[in-house]
Amino acid sequence: MELVLKKGTVNLSNYNAEWLSLFDQEATLIRRILSSDGLPVEHIGSTSIPDVPCKPIIDLMVAFETIDSANAAVAVLVGHGYIRRHNGDMSDRLFIVKGQPAWRTHHVSLTTMYSNYWITHLFFRDCLRRDKELADEYTELIIYLASRCPNEREKYTAGELDFVDRVLRAAENHA
Repeated sequence: MELVLKKGTVNLSNYNAEWLSLFDQEATLIRRILSSDGLPVEHIGSTSIPDVPCKPIIDLMVAFETIDSANAAVAVLVGHGYIRRHNGDMSDRLFIVKGQPAWRTHHVSLTTMYSNYWITHLFFRDCLRRDKELADEYTELIIYLASRCPNEREKYTAGELDFVDRVLRAAENHA
């Protein structure tokens, strides 16, 4: 199993149960670097969903009480080899990566516990974990997208948005 994704590309791998242990290792490392054993760190993205093919990169989401605390953590993590990616920031998320300039092994999103980013990412992940038919539909979509835009990651990601929005809207309607 190779945990490397060339920057800007889409290369899907079959699900591998080792993704969970790689997540656990990285979450433990982040907590150690930040001296915070109880820090909420979640495994998100396709590697967190059993039996779904995925880009071979571990996505982690870390929650802080405030965005200022998250910003302070970014500075500490950058001092330990993570790379700041301002272009991945959103209003409620700061973004860092691990790897080399041409390839990545980890994406780390730093946010606040009850932010829209935190809630929607956990909810989407949990929906796919619970609903095999939904996960199968997602699998078909990402295989199609990867075949259509193997060197256009932004286009691949944009192609997922309607599906993600539909899942989130359906969940809101059943709440």
